[in-house]
Amino acid sequence: MQEHRSTGQSHYVQTFSGKESLMKGEHMLAEKSVIQPGMYSYPFEFSLPETVPASMDWDQASGYKSALGFDGRASTAYFVQAIGMKTGTLSRDIKSEPLPFTVFNRDTVTPSGPFTVDDTQDSVVCCCFKGGSLSGSLTVATDVVEPGSKLSYSAELTNDGKGTIKFVEVSLKQRVTLFGSTFGNKPGSKRVFIRDLNQEKIPLAQDQLKPGGKANKFKGDLGPVPQDLPLTLSNLFVKIESYVELLAKMGPITKSFRLEAPVILGIVTRGSSAIMMGLSPPASPFPCVPPYGDSKEADPETTVQKWMLSYPKLDAPLDWSPLTFKPASLKLSTGAAATPADVDEDTEDYFRKSGW
Repeated sequence: MQEHRSTGQSHYVQTFSGKESLMKGEHMLAEKSVIQPGMYSYPFEFSLPETVPASMDWDQASGYKSALGFDGRASTAYFVQAIGMKTGTLSRDIKSEPLPFTVFNRDTVTPSGPFTVDDTQDSVVCCCFKGGSLSGSLTVATDVVEPGSKLSYSAELTNDGKGTIKFVEVSLKQRVTLFGSTFGNKPGSKRVFIRDLNQEKIPLAQDQLKPGGKANKFKGDLGPVPQDLPLTLSNLFVKIESYVELLAKMGPITKSFRLEAPVILGIVTRGSSAIMMGLSPPASPFPCVPPYGDSKEADPETTVQKWMLSYPKLDAPLDWSPLTFKPASLKLSTGAAATPADVDEDTEDYFRKSGW
């Protein structure tokens, strides 16, 4: 996670990052623990715990604004890497390029039908001016919205103040909150960024804008929701929320009337109450990542050594069973012998100690 700041003519970046090894496994070698020159396969698989944070890659530059003028980035990424360790003082390990995969968080909720939020708010900012109040309600069709879909709403607004309403708008917005222990040298502080996704100004007649205690009703649709948005999620480092906002603005020395109806941006699992959250949804069916490296075997005249990490399919299960990553093989193309070192494979105990 990064925080970017500007001070005068200078610009600097604070970076908060870390890397956690979730899982390690070993393959016992043949006689003398030496891999002779040739091509070898070492199949393996593992399951991720359900509590790891979802994959994400968020950038403030994609349309989010900060009231304080900050910009920032946040990301969580996962990858698998094969490492072959050789004996000898001057030997160098053999490593594959990291092969990424995507993790989705899940939440078990029951999507509701229409729900309503309402409030009454003073319409002036100074107690010396008795301007009355505005009251209103906002109803949305559902609390779960999928990327690419539309969201229906209806609203009611009553002007019990003395001023005239200048305009009314309904928007679908997304709020991203970054949490950092050292933001501004203040422990527990945070940075908030907001993006307008869809905005609709409500055309009202003059008699609807004036005070008088008359309830004004209107309705419409917001969307379609952009496909590239990060889905709803919340962890120790970042929180992503979506909501519908009803906003009514009046003249000087008056407050804006504002209502928020929170909605979940996620993928509804058909026939279930589970909601997929995290990154934007991948194409369907879920794409296969091609094997890393050249598909040709190494030239036998050279001593080039490299791991090729490949797998046939990466499933993001819609039944919410633990994610299982099943590589087809680990292949070592080498012109010299290599000896991997032993590593810990007790993954259950590892996760318990790590607090996952």
